[in-house]
Amino acid sequence: MHRNYRRGVAPRGRTGRSSTDRTVRKCFRRLSRLGHDAPDVADTPAADLVRPGSVIAQADRGRVRLRGMGCAVTGFEVSPKLSIEESVLAGLVERAEADDVALRVGVVLESNGAVLLLERDDRLTFRNRLHLPGTILQPGESLVAAVGRGVAEETGLLVVEITRYLGSFDYLSAAGKPVRREHFAARVAEFGPVRLSNYSGYRWVPLAGELPVTSSIRQILDGYRG
Repeated sequence: MHRNYRRGVAPRGRTGRSSTDRTVRKCFRRLSRLGHDAPDVADTPAADLVRPGSVIAQADRGRVRLRGMGCAVTGFEVSPKLSIEESVLAGLVERAEADDVALRVGVVLESNGAVLLLERDDRLTFRNRLHLPGTILQPGESLVAAVGRGVAEETGLLVVEITRYLGSFDYLSAAGKPVRREHFAARVAEFGPVRLSNYSGYRWVPLAGELPVTSSIRQILDGYRG
């Protein structure tokens, strides 16, 4: 039995199950409705359900709140469904290591023909202010995990599926170090509310219109709407 969540974090109710058990089961039911291959939760202890390789896996970073699904679980994260061959992702990591570049991920989220762009108040530095959600790949972290974490940290949205690989571009960081940003299209459980952490605002910008982004990001988005 894999005990990947803390026992005794909440009092037990009349059913004999802790509120943690009930919350985990609720998450699995919602994940199943979203099309994930979630296990049957009827008579299985939550400690048996939540294990490495299942839809919900133990998080490496503190508290993860699944706001978009009406769930709140401490110490867990949702592992997005993957519609890309894992060998493709492994090849991207190997290529970055061979080229000695740091890896970042950028994520395209589309709703009703518009893409989510995040706005940083960079007017004083005359930099382009609109960016795709994303993050830097941490040591030992997979690209799948980085996509989910980056979107959650920067927007509060929950990635449930990574649908396409969109390509990459290289650039130099502010410190002058080479960086490669790999881009993916993803599907989220719900499109709001958006909760920002590193940015001052956000916009849903129509893909068919003029995109106020850098030429590199515009090329990625052009390939996405292809």
